[in-house]
Amino acid sequence: MMLNRITFLLFCAVLFFQSFGYSQGVTIGSGNAPHKSSILDLQSTNKGFLPPRLTAVQRKAIPSPAAGLVVFDTDNRQLFLFDGSQWLPLSAGSASNSITAAQQSLPAAELKTAGYFGADVAINETYAVIGAPRADSGTKLSAGAFYVYKKLNTGAWTQVAKKFASDPQEQAYFGMSVAISGNYIVASAPGYKSGTFYAAGKVYVFLKGAADTWTLQTSFTRATPAAAEYFGFNVTVSAVTTGGPVIIATAPYSGTGIAEVYQYTNRIWNYLQTLKPADLRTGDQFGFEVDIDKDYCVVSAPSQDNLTYNYTDAGAAYVFVYGGGAWAQQFKLAGTTAKSLFGFSVCIRGNLIVATAPMAPPYTNTTAAVYLYERRTTDWAMLTYIFLYNQQGYDGTNWLGISATLDNSYLMVSMPGGVLYHSGGSSYYSFKAGTVLVYKKNPEGNYFNLHKVINDNEAIAISSNQNFFGNSVGMKNGNYIIGIPYKNVNGVSGAGTVAFGFIE
Repeated sequence: MMLNRITFLLFCAVLFFQSFGYSQGVTIGSGNAPHKSSILDLQSTNKGFLPPRLTAVQRKAIPSPAAGLVVFDTDNRQLFLFDGSQWLPLSAGSASNSITAAQQSLPAAELKTAGYFGADVAINETYAVIGAPRADSGTKLSAGAFYVYKKLNTGAWTQVAKKFASDPQEQAYFGMSVAISGNYIVASAPGYKSGTFYAAGKVYVFLKGAADTWTLQTSFTRATPAAAEYFGFNVTVSAVTTGGPVIIATAPYSGTGIAEVYQYTNRIWNYLQTLKPADLRTGDQFGFEVDIDKDYCVVSAPSQDNLTYNYTDAGAAYVFVYGGGAWAQQFKLAGTTAKSLFGFSVCIRGNLIVATAPMAPPYTNTTAAVYLYERRTTDWAMLTYIFLYNQQGYDGTNWLGISATLDNSYLMVSMPGGVLYHSGGSSYYSFKAGTVLVYKKNPEGNYFNLHKVINDNEAIAISSNQNFFGNSVGMKNGNYIIGIPYKNVNGVSGAGTVAFGFIE
């Protein structure tokens, strides 16, 4: 203890005499006079400044942090600054700034013309899943594949697995929809031919093993498949539902559309039930989008008419809750604008649901709208909605809300200028570069304010198709992934790429 005290006193003495000699500042290091603008000048030619190192939990637990406080977050591998109200990663800049996404593409040997790497993406705390539905499997064209990426301790993302269907078929588009939760990855092949039924669809479940391996656990088609219903058009999975892990797979082109629930019990994935509200009509496309969070799920029907107001294709989204061993409809969210395709993208996290309507400007000279709902006991009330004015440089051709996701207090919404469908074809696209908007919930919790604008890192020639930047987005604990499935990479047309980043 005596040595520690002596060391401390000597350190204080050095600071005192240097401070006394230079009056305006203190130098630690070489002993040169401190810069006149600095109160403390650390000088060295072979060493750096080492700030306090904390985990994300430790950082967030600092009581009453001072504005200007800086620490190094060992979980996210970057410096964080507290600006007086929130922690900001220094690499991302300040709030509301436009930033360029750091993009990552496949190795040159795997690039394929129109492979659509990034057509769908999903992310959890450590892993990201990226669908490439037009990838070839041997001689089978557009059989499809998905890739698994892992976040390293350095903060970089690296590929750890590539998976094909166990029974690849041409134009099955395996990887068109992907989902991840816990140790499960679910990927669909909506173009899969089942028996004589073309495009009946199939779903595959992969389980994480040792050393970042992912092994096929099971696969299934519908018990009564039909042609051109595209089973697995959208899939979602939850590893933490009360009744056990759950998968929901949809077939929106099966008459009115359906969503089938599968539950993992007795070490087997068993069919549990079919979700099909009583008020559906043929062509509603129920199951176009589906998302699950613990004991709640939301399923959209973007082509449903609003019969109350006689609005064609107003769209709807249905909320289901688990209890008593089954899922029951709890609430219905209805679109209120004709041809809005309300429910084109949906996401549920905790007490919030986001549902987008990319085809319907709510007012003149605005973009389409994104709606947020909050659970209040057994019903869901609109919390707020978001749109942009044309004067801000956006209009209806940006297609606000093609993809949206929620993460803690953040909302991420894309404006890719178009969308890729299960067939690998495109629709509703313009010649505009895509943009992804990140909103943050205000302290009162009743509104979301624009926090970040994420742009593509490459301008798009007016004569070429656009990249579909933001065709799909995912976000978890600040880590985000953006799918850019039509981007040209190293001269390969439509090879596709993804963008990783972090926002807090």
